[in-house]
Amino acid sequence: MAFASDITLNTSTGGSVVFTLTGNQLGQSDRIATFSTLSEPWTMHVKHQSVNRKGVVADRHLTQFKYCKTDSAGVLRAVTVNFTIDRDRTPAITDTMVYDLVGMLVDFLRDGAAPNYTETQNVGRLLRNEI
Repeated sequence: MAFASDITLNTSTGGSVVFTLTGNQLGQSDRIATFSTLSEPWTMHVKHQSVNRKGVVADRHLTQFKYCKTDSAGVLRAVTVNFTIDRDRTPAITDTMVYDLVGMLVDFLRDGAAPNYTETQNVGRLLRNEI
């Protein structure tokens, strides 16, 4: 089962961004925001791979968002947000366990009940290197 060619996602300010498919290889897809440019792209990557760590097989699923912006000196700068699920391939690790962890991460990022991510306290703490 594949994701749709176009994926529409909400921004922190209530707008939306449409990511359109630009490339698709075995286990990986690449998308770019329709409003962005090749010189300052907003991109989305989804990648799946199997890894073997000392005889333990695991499945790794990565979703990555990247935003590039040219600074006042003309240098291209970037910010990247990665979300990875790294799951040992065993019946002991259930889908429900994964969903619980994802739910807790989303709850943490949204400060429990924030309607959006604009200036949420926990994201702000992360950006200030707080522990």
